Amino acid sequence: MGKKDFESNVGLMTEQWQSLKEHLYNGVVKYDELEKIINDYMVFNRFDNIFKETCKFFEVNLSDIKTMYRGASGEIDLNNYDRMVPKIKFGMSTLN
Repeated sequence: MGKKDFESNVGLMTEQWQSLKEHLYNGVVKYDELEKIINDYMVFNRFDNIFKETCKFFEVNLSDIKTMYRGASGEIDLNNYDRMVPKIKFGMSTLN
């Protein structure tokens, strides 16, 4: 895609975004009319399609994740086993 095509696409998306904002403000469409927004406003239609088509690339089975840490503020030692989720004592083996 050339720079001119890119700028044209950005301009079109900007126009559609402005149109949707005006329509929301004027009550032409309501914020919770998601199906209408997706169908009538191309910019949201494209984003919806992107997520529908690519979500499979971001799905990971929990069994494939070896170490997961809880979020915390500040600096945390990543070797601190107590920061892991889930801890082995709460693992699936104890539920069976």
